[in-house]
Amino acid sequence: KMDREQQAKESESLFAPLKWAARRKTFPLICTAFGWGFLMTGLVTGGSYVGMSVSEAFTAMIIGNIILTIVAVLVSIPGQATGSGNSSLFIMSYGQFGFVIPALLFSMVLTSWHGLVSGMLAETWLGVNSGPAYVIMALIWGVVAMMLTYGGMKFMEIIAIPATFALIAIGIFSIFYAINLAGGWDVFVAAMNEASASAKSEGINTSVMAGVTLVVGSWIAGAGCASEVTRFTKTRSMAIVMIVIGIPLCQFFLNILGYIGQNGAGSYNFCVYLANIGPVIHIISLLAMTLALLSSLDVNLYLPSCMISNIFRIPRKGGVLILGTIGTIMGGCGAFNYFGNFMNVMASILPGLVGPLIADFYILNRGKWDIKLLHKVPKFNICAILAYVFGFISQFTFAPPGIPKELWAILMSLIMYIVLMFIFKAAGHPQGYWKVKHLAEGPYKPQQDDSQLGDYFANFINYDGKVTHLKEEHDS
Repeated sequence: KMDREQQAKESESLFAPLKWAARRKTFPLICTAFGWGFLMTGLVTGGSYVGMSVSEAFTAMIIGNIILTIVAVLVSIPGQATGSGNSSLFIMSYGQFGFVIPALLFSMVLTSWHGLVSGMLAETWLGVNSGPAYVIMALIWGVVAMMLTYGGMKFMEIIAIPATFALIAIGIFSIFYAINLAGGWDVFVAAMNEASASAKSEGINTSVMAGVTLVVGSWIAGAGCASEVTRFTKTRSMAIVMIVIGIPLCQFFLNILGYIGQNGAGSYNFCVYLANIGPVIHIISLLAMTLALLSSLDVNLYLPSCMISNIFRIPRKGGVLILGTIGTIMGGCGAFNYFGNFMNVMASILPGLVGPLIADFYILNRGKWDIKLLHKVPKFNICAILAYVFGFISQFTFAPPGIPKELWAILMSLIMYIVLMFIFKAAGHPQGYWKVKHLAEGPYKPQQDDSQLGDYFANFINYDGKVTHLKEEHDS
């Protein structure tokens, strides 16, 4: 466990806003956005659209990715504005101890993703998803990814750059090759229309809303944790560019690649059908897939390690080792075989968590958090917790049939949070940031306030709700 002075000096500023000098250059961030966005879950999601026509599949992909993009942008902007990761944003909205609820849920899900993708890498190389060789291969890849994530953003960028170019090239080639195998675009469209009609006649749920749930479930964890990567950007526009690259661009591309590959060539995994061309193309496809999956593993482990470090006050590298070990074991145990069920669970648990955060920053405080009050907000914000529970329950009880239940959960938790905050304020018991808002000195401006913020957090950092001046302690 880190003491307060160690927390203030943590290399990637998990316990305090990121200093301006630590923010990164544009090109590496763009490549990281591609690496972040090229999560192979998008490929598997597209491959899950069996029995859906092209129009149905593309509509579901578009709606799902729009929802994800909106969530990610709304979460990324306060992260960029304050230089803060998700843990800090959840502290501002859920409280000093209350933030553990969303942080733990996101960490559990993302750690599970580490296991899922480790298993996918093993299947990619072996062609099977069970047996002793599969277990060993999944464990090896889980450990490799854990060691890369141990190095932080710098190592993530090293993997992301080659992964980006390799996957774009092989992905485009794979789409055209799969369509050619299906007999051409017109033949493929006709076949999918026939498959859709057949599925409906058999009572199989291939609706657009079911497809939206798969898309949202595949990436809601990443969208909700967007600030962990966008906090490294220097401008709001760059943060939005990272989101646009990571979700609508990359994920839509991967959804299409998985859909056409599965229904046109027999597998969402392009390595399988490209092997028919010859050994050279097969090896290139394996290397491209491996780089992309390693990039996915890095991001999936980096995000929860940041939050778990905040919960237990341990270095980020310690969080990587703990969660990486758990995720790697899950991969060896065959977590990848439960991919579809896992996505549906994620799509219901996580969306409502961001509602209170969005409402607090944009609506109740008009985008003007003073992040220097991070360690003065109350221990719990009961309004945020109750609002999340309400949003979670609402998607199963009274969600309108025409609205994706994930979006409904966010809207309901957001609205209920606002209502509860005003009720508690009227009763003389303001919650969350409103309780300390009178101490605010104005919104934090990272470039202008860098030196004073650095001094502030070098001297003031405590998690018990009290402010302690380390220099005065030392002098006394």
